[in-house]
Amino acid sequence: MLSPHGKIIILVLVNGISMLYHKFKSFFLFEYNSENDIRIKKATGLLLLGALGLIATVVFAVISHKIYDRYCIPGLLVSLITSMLIIRNVIINKLEVVENVIFLIPVAIYFFFISNAYSLYPNVHSYYSTVWGLGLGFLFLILFSTSFKRFLFYAAVSIGTILTHMLLTSNINLLFDFKWITFENRINPVLSLILLISLTSLILLAHKRRLSYYEQSLEDINHRINSVFRKYKQPALVVEEINDEHGEVTGLKIVRVNPAFEKTFRISNRKIANHNLEQVFPSLFRNNFNWSQFFLGKEEYSSEIYFDKYEKWFEIEKIQHPNNQSICIFSDKTQNKQEFYELQASESRYKALLQAIPDIFFVIDKDGIYMDYVAKEQDLLKVKPDDIIGNSIFEVGFSDKMTRAIFQGIQNVIRFDSIETIEYAFDTPHGTMLFEMRMVKLDDQSVISLARDITKRKLTEQKLEEAKNKAEEADKLKSAFLANLSHEVRTPMNAILGFSKMLASPDFEEEERLKFINIITHNGEILMKLLTDMINLSKIETGQIEVEKGYLKINQLLAELYRNFTFEKNQNDKGHLKLTLQMGNENPNFAVYTDSTLLRDIMSNLIDNAIKFTDKGEVEFGYSLKSDNKIEFFVKDTGIGIPEEAKEEIFMRFHQLENDKSKNYGGTGLGLSIAQYYAEQIGSSLDFTSVAGKGSRFFFSFKIEKADGHLKVV
Repeated sequence: MLSPHGKIIILVLVNGISMLYHKFKSFFLFEYNSENDIRIKKATGLLLLGALGLIATVVFAVISHKIYDRYCIPGLLVSLITSMLIIRNVIINKLEVVENVIFLIPVAIYFFFISNAYSLYPNVHSYYSTVWGLGLGFLFLILFSTSFKRFLFYAAVSIGTILTHMLLTSNINLLFDFKWITFENRINPVLSLILLISLTSLILLAHKRRLSYYEQSLEDINHRINSVFRKYKQPALVVEEINDEHGEVTGLKIVRVNPAFEKTFRISNRKIANHNLEQVFPSLFRNNFNWSQFFLGKEEYSSEIYFDKYEKWFEIEKIQHPNNQSICIFSDKTQNKQEFYELQASESRYKALLQAIPDIFFVIDKDGIYMDYVAKEQDLLKVKPDDIIGNSIFEVGFSDKMTRAIFQGIQNVIRFDSIETIEYAFDTPHGTMLFEMRMVKLDDQSVISLARDITKRKLTEQKLEEAKNKAEEADKLKSAFLANLSHEVRTPMNAILGFSKMLASPDFEEEERLKFINIITHNGEILMKLLTDMINLSKIETGQIEVEKGYLKINQLLAELYRNFTFEKNQNDKGHLKLTLQMGNENPNFAVYTDSTLLRDIMSNLIDNAIKFTDKGEVEFGYSLKSDNKIEFFVKDTGIGIPEEAKEEIFMRFHQLENDKSKNYGGTGLGLSIAQYYAEQIGSSLDFTSVAGKGSRFFFSFKIEKADGHLKVV
């Protein structure tokens, strides 16, 4: 069983054990906490101490009644008042007043352990209870007070309390005895109290020395900060939060500004120091920036603001400072902004310039990596910058040979500061395109590559080359035609003139005269055919050929052609040739809607050609009806045929076959080209099949628009 005073000591210790745990940590971490944090922790500890005091008072009252069958009403009232005063002063934020509550501890001890009328048990046995009770006050001083004067005063009160206790118990004569033999050889309580005071004083002195060291360090730091603050070239100011009695922020106060701030914004420190920021800044800067939100934000951040009044850009940066203060630094970014805008404008101009140029621009480093890409025709190529930049020339789809050529070109440009030009083909979603790449040196690590789309240019060059070749060929053919024309005209004219003179001579018989007349007539027809071809060519080149459609009786037209060419071949020593007509419809009234003149000229040219180039065999011509409501006309012969190499040029103007056999036949070389043109005018196209030495078959067909007469079912 514990002695009575032991039980009392335990109960008293319960009153502060929780507070001791929390405040011990705060005490030894003082150097890492701001003044505001320490004050908050101190208030929390005192509030907890007051609450525990109330609980301990009630518990102590119950236990004292059960053990001693009595209440120490004055002592309980003092304990209750002490706890209530602690709680009240903490709530109203008067922590300095709470520290004076310590002097109520000796009063409570007097009633509990010293007073003859109210002590819980005989005061002769409660010396050490008094010492332990006073020790709680020293513990309170260690945890919550930094005033050494308060400690000395409390130490004096404590010594007076223990001496009073000894006087009331008539044991003052034992004051200088080290051990009290009559009290179970216990150490002198006064000596115990003195030891407790000495220990507390050492702790407080160490604490004060430590505090002085940190205060001096803090003062040095603040001095350096102030020195740097004053000498800082950028405008800066210190802002402090204004708190109400409940700790709520009600505003912001300008603590001070540095000389750079005064110079930049033309205002002195004495005019704005200790003034409300929200009253000064709106008139000073004349903008709508939310300064309260900027300074009261918990995180450190920066923002850029344009001040119209000063026509300058500033970057403002907030640095959180202890004691509810913030340092704000104004960095003049006007020149940077101007340079940025100029650079942006320059970049826009260059981009507009680059986009106005049809070339595609690349920046390629010496390892073949694309560093930049600008193309006006990105939509055409379907290539985005992200698909190019960062990739290598070895990865974008060039052939191995092309890749090696580009890479070698890059090395040559960088090494020799030369200009390299490479032409290449590139597959795009719109087909294969041709590009000309020109590389120039950018710096020692990269080149600029300009890729120009030369597809149209190359196609144009190709077409021009083809047109040039055709023109040269046409010129040669025309020259040959003119040379041939003189021969073709002179030959019949000589015959006409020569035989006309012979006809006028009386030396020839009638039979010979008839023969001369036939020769003159034949050469006149040749000359007429030549003139007709020339007139038709002139009409074609001047666009005077007009299509006049009407109903044409096909069988009647072909029968007429058959009679004419039968007579003509007999007159031209071609009587041995067999001329055959094939009708596709036996009805003599069968007619189709087309241009009769053009159709007649087409068939005449084809039949004339067939007879001219056929020495033996037969010439067959006619028409047939096709199942898809078409009519096909044809002329077939067993003549010299057309060699394979001449088939593509057979319809060209002035073209004639150049072989030993064809040299024996006259003509202008216009017949087939005229026939082809006429066929196109009536909605058809002339085509042929031929085997050299075996003959040819020319044919063309067109859709029957209207028909008259019975159609033969095919």
